[in-house]
This record gives sequence, structure tokens and C-alpha cells, in this order.
Amino acid sequence: MGSMGNPPMRKQGCIEPTMAGVSPLEPPPEGTDTWLALSGEALPVGAVPDWLVGPECGAMVQFTGTARSTSGGRTDVELLTYEAYETEAVRRLEAVVDEIRMRWPDVVRIAILHRTGDVVLGGAAVHVGVSAPHRDAAFEAARFGIDALKASVPIWKRELHGDGETWGPDGSELSAASEVVPERASAAGSSANGGPCAEEGLGERSEERLGEGSTPSAPGPTS
Repeated sequence: MGSMGNPPMRKQGCIEPTMAGVSPLEPPPEGTDTWLALSGEALPVGAVPDWLVGPECGAMVQFTGTARSTSGGRTDVELLTYEAYETEAVRRLEAVVDEIRMRWPDVVRIAILHRTGDVVLGGAAVHVGVSAPHRDAAFEAARFGIDALKASVPIWKRELHGDGETWGPDGSELSAASEVVPERASAAGSSANGGPCAEEGLGERSEERLGEGSTPSAPGPTS
């Protein structure tokens, strides 16, 4: 885990949740280092990389959770629907950001965007992006960001399938972001355990961009 310490003073930018049909998903103003959003609109995944990158950043790591047709042994999931306790969800997303900045003080920019409403198969349900001078902090902070969101933010998922619909956990045992221990990356193709927005029914995409402040590791032995 990255070094502990007090979070740097940064201007926080949070886009307030709005009714579906009104898009709040523009990047924050220049000089704002946090981009949070809940929206019934499609997430602007393609706009996040340009916003994350900065002259002091040598690494950028992103995670996108996408709706998929398989979940808990089912293969006929047709649609995901997300509902959020929006006021509390925004407050808890801000707590996730504060915890990231405390655990990894070198992190520069953080984006956490989550859908509400219906998400079709292949659609982005959640996007977490982190930039930092070096890749270790970026990787660790991004992983913590999605794990803490799942464990601490009141967002619930409903799956529509051939037999009707199924709701995810009720969120009655949400943790505080400060209590979350990041999960170890699981083997490819396996799903992580989680909270009210656990990724059964989600696929995963992740990305790292390396710059002058970060160099690839030498390959290790193969087995």
C-alpha cells in the first residue's frame, strides 16, 4: 500500500446528480482535481483520459465496469438497472476520494463516474480513473477506488433476465471508505466479491498510460 499521510489541499469538484435527460457529465473546470458524477446519461469514458493527464503525471490507470450477460451462473441477463440514494452516495464518493488522497498523497487527479437507470449489455456502468507521478500509486489508488465504491456507496443493481429480475445486496452492511481493504487482483475471468454494486453482471476493462515519470517493469520469469 502507498505511504500514509495527510491529503494535499486540492480543489474538489463534484457534479451533483440530476434527473435523467439532463447531462451533468462535462469535465470539471480547470484547476479542479476531482471529477465525481452520478448520471442517467451514458458515461463519458472517452473524455476521462485527457482530463486525467497532466504535466506532473507519469501514470494514468483507469477501470471501466461494463454490463454483461452472465451473473451468478446465469447466462441470460438482458439489462442492468442501477438505483442510488443520491445525496448519501455523493457524500460517500467524496469520502472515497478523501481516503485515496490520504493513503496515496502523490495522486493528482481522480475521476469516479457511475450510472443510474438502465445500462444495456456492453454499456459502461462505472468508471474510475487515477493519475499520479508513478504507476504504483496510480494502480493501487484506482484499485482501492473501485473496491471502496463497491463496499461503501449506496448504489443498488437490478438484473433483468429470462426468469424475471433479481436485486443485488440491500446495502445494509455498507462500510466506511476508511475501513476498506483493497482486494487482490483476481485471476482473469473471475469475479470479485463486493458490496451493493458488486460486479456480477459487469465486465472489466483497465488501462495504464506510462510517461516520463514511470517506466515498465522488466519481465519476470514465466512458469
